[in-house]
Amino acid sequence: MRPRSALQLVLCLLMGATLLLQRRWGDRILPPAPVVARNSSSLAAIASESGRVNDAKDGDDAIAIGDAPSSSSYTTYQEESKRYPLTFDDGHGHNLHTDCARDATPLLFEQWLQSKEIICEHGDMRVERYTLQRWESQPAFVVYKNVPMKGMHSKDQPSAVGSTVTTNCTELKRLYDEHQSGKVVATATMNHPVIRVKAFDPFNPYERFHAHLNVAMAMAMFNVTEPQIIDLVSEEHVKYDKGIPQHDMEMYSAFSSVEPMIATHGSDRDDGSVTFVPYMVDAFGSGTSILVTKTDGALRGRGTSHHCKSSIFQGITLWMKSNLLGLDFGEPTLNDKSDANRTIQVAWSSRAPYCCRPKGRTYIPSRPIANEDELVRRVGQALGDRYNITVANFGSLNTHDSVAIAARSRILVGVHGAGLVWASFLPPHSGIVEMFGGDRASNNRHYHNIASLADLHYRSLSLGGQMELAWKDDTVDQIAEKIRSIDFEREPGDSDPER
Repeated sequence: MRPRSALQLVLCLLMGATLLLQRRWGDRILPPAPVVARNSSSLAAIASESGRVNDAKDGDDAIAIGDAPSSSSYTTYQEESKRYPLTFDDGHGHNLHTDCARDATPLLFEQWLQSKEIICEHGDMRVERYTLQRWESQPAFVVYKNVPMKGMHSKDQPSAVGSTVTTNCTELKRLYDEHQSGKVVATATMNHPVIRVKAFDPFNPYERFHAHLNVAMAMAMFNVTEPQIIDLVSEEHVKYDKGIPQHDMEMYSAFSSVEPMIATHGSDRDDGSVTFVPYMVDAFGSGTSILVTKTDGALRGRGTSHHCKSSIFQGITLWMKSNLLGLDFGEPTLNDKSDANRTIQVAWSSRAPYCCRPKGRTYIPSRPIANEDELVRRVGQALGDRYNITVANFGSLNTHDSVAIAARSRILVGVHGAGLVWASFLPPHSGIVEMFGGDRASNNRHYHNIASLADLHYRSLSLGGQMELAWKDDTVDQIAEKIRSIDFEREPGDSDPER
């Protein structure tokens, strides 16, 4: 059932009791109470292990983490939300050690917020920076509050916040004073909280997933609901692909009912106009995220396996899936695994050519499998009627259909490539079977680590060949055996043969 206010209140009270009982135990840590990100129908929310709970009167919203925008600038965003709340729940049991807990659970948000640095403060204007020093590249969120800004218009969308925003305090103070005195009049006001993000590669589903995760983390950390998401795209991508990243636009529909905007780098102009921005978060450069970062603890980057389950990652992907597909919140799958006689659905991520990229081009992925259709047919025969294989060419599918295929499946099989990122939306305790070959050897741990974060089983094998991956008769048996070895009733963990 969809969450109701009274139910959320009871749940939050239970979470508060859990919070009081939280404690460290040897080299393990009992996970923090679930953190409920800000939702207009919520009556209470619990912060992470510090036990900090914002005061709320009866009927008021409570906020879980971070400093909310001031009421004067945020009252227009208080409409009743029809979206599912973003929550992080460790209740299903984790075997986290302390290093995993601080980087993969809401403890991360609490520690990140402690890094607050005030860059500029003048009147009710404030600019803050939050930098996570222990992560590779030291990612930072910059928060702007009640800031008038120049050069905030783009060529194609005059109301969009562009890519040039100064953090120069002297310039911000001058513009603020001119705005307050009436010397400069704002020609536009952003009517929703703004989150700006730039994907490293908006046309690669794995690379753009960093940006999606970072926007969701910004919403959770700073209690932002129904944001205006500004997707910054490089002019090179627009020129090459002659279009905007529609997949991003589709995905961000799960984040907010406010239509996202596109701004192109280099498109800003200072025409003397000023935009008043009550609240904006700049997400850090999204060539990195919890998927690939290296830390001084348990997360190891793309090239080294880690074994951290993440309530942050699982909470975000369940929230995205629920909003995209309209699932009842908390329902993990469209395929009821409780029926022991139900056919096990296997999604096969194809590396076949597909049409069409922008400009009508057929895209030919690297690492295709020779005679892939025949391999799939024979693997299906080897598995028997208990399994059903659906071939998905994710490059040709929209975001909704890609997520829906994963949500209906228990196992995702494919050659190393961006299509395997959709495993993020498999039900918990499902499985990935990854095939290596060509220019991608088994030291690429991208999808092993997604399996760890998402609480999935992981299997792998290597194929021969270089430009085109080859297979033999015994390859069929190897793939079928990897698939059959995945036990959905058993929690993934260090006892898995490939963990």
